Amino acid sequence: MKILFEYVLPIAIFIFGMWLAIKTDLLKDRQSDNGSGKTFSFSRSQLFYWTMIVIICLCAGMGNNGNFDLLLKLKEPSILLLLGISVGTASVATYIDNEIPNPKKNTDSKGFIKDILSDAGGISVHRYQALLFNIIFGLVFVCQFINDTTAFPVFDNYALALMGTSSAGYLLIKTNEKQKKSVS
Repeated sequence: MKILFEYVLPIAIFIFGMWLAIKTDLLKDRQSDNGSGKTFSFSRSQLFYWTMIVIICLCAGMGNNGNFDLLLKLKEPSILLLLGISVGTASVATYIDNEIPNPKKNTDSKGFIKDILSDAGGISVHRYQALLFNIIFGLVFVCQFINDTTAFPVFDNYALALMGTSSAGYLLIKTNEKQKKSVS
């Protein structure tokens, strides 16, 4: 059972997740009716990224030390808050996309990296900042978890506030850009 949770299940989850990300519209915006032209969504990709990290670490941790109640022993809310930031970002971004029209939205994908870093005006610093914070926090999470698989890493309130501020900045600027584009 240990090998199943420590190696097989995390690898299977990773492979299946990557397959879904590549072969389906899981990470793409929903606002276009043209299935082939949808662009990759930053907020959906962020939610997917954190979901994969948490689920894979959970399975690997349970298998590594035989602690199958690892999830039940959460003592700090930081993992919940990290996932909450991602869910909130994806939810608000979807709301913005659905409620604020953007007739100039390009629905032709330019590739994953360009799509998640770009808005109607090109590559944006707020998207780049949010991407860097997510990558760094994700790497710290995984490295800390590898060092101690008996518990999930804990981020303090300031670190979580930094993640939340980065996501909020992305959403506020996204709203502003869409309003400017739809007025002109």
